[in-house]
Amino acid sequence: MEKIVILAITYNWDIFKDIIYKQYKDFIPNEELKRVHKNGHSIALKKDSQELQEVIVKCEKNNISYRMFADTYYSKKEIEQKIRYFRMYPSYPTELEGTTEKNYGTILKGGCPCCGVGNKSLGDVLIDRKLMKKCKIGCLIPDYVVSEEVKEIIESNGLTGVTFEKRVKDYKGREMDNFYVMNIENILPQMSKTTWLNEERMQKKCDICNYCTTYLESDIQYENEKLDNALDFNLTKEYVNNYWNRELVVSAKVRKVFKENKIRVGFTPVTLL
Repeated sequence: MEKIVILAITYNWDIFKDIIYKQYKDFIPNEELKRVHKNGHSIALKKDSQELQEVIVKCEKNNISYRMFADTYYSKKEIEQKIRYFRMYPSYPTELEGTTEKNYGTILKGGCPCCGVGNKSLGDVLIDRKLMKKCKIGCLIPDYVVSEEVKEIIESNGLTGVTFEKRVKDYKGREMDNFYVMNIENILPQMSKTTWLNEERMQKKCDICNYCTTYLESDIQYENEKLDNALDFNLTKEYVNNYWNRELVVSAKVRKVFKENKIRVGFTPVTLL
């Protein structure tokens, strides 16, 4: 396990690569991270290292713009044997269109009456069936949905924390494959204060609920005891990133079952403190 900070360069890449990256690339903590950051547009360094501070100073002096993200690097052995919970990354079928399920007539309710954060579908979710052709587990914003295959895998393996009362239907009433809305009711406690959560500085907070777009800029972190009552499927208390959604946090059992059944979806470790 290694606490790291990633500097992702957003302006003056060539200057960064020629002046800074070449000088500090050998301080990237391990070979796997060196492969990830080999193009010189970003660099990962130990969180509290002198080298990280030096790179930040040099970027400032050379007018190099960057964004910083924190993470915890785990070896493959640690991931397989020690990590209890993972953040799951489903697909976003409507992302390229820039739409949500609301655009197809889905009725949403339960969230803020002003900005809509916290809304969920009141009944079945409506969508264009063509968007679901390659989806097995995805987010139609704000609801998470699964194919019939994934639903059956979840149920046959006794995975806890999710039920399937609502369906996904084509907004024009056409026939489509069976998809189901994931009803996940277990909401985790607040993330640890060590998690990097940054509010969008240029955005005004909602007048009613006080919400402001908040970006998750690190791995998700919790004090260990906060997950004592976690199930196999859970949602974060926080609504994050541009879609204003709660993140999926799942157990190591979910990851194992999905891998065994060749369900392609991303997982990154949740850090327990």
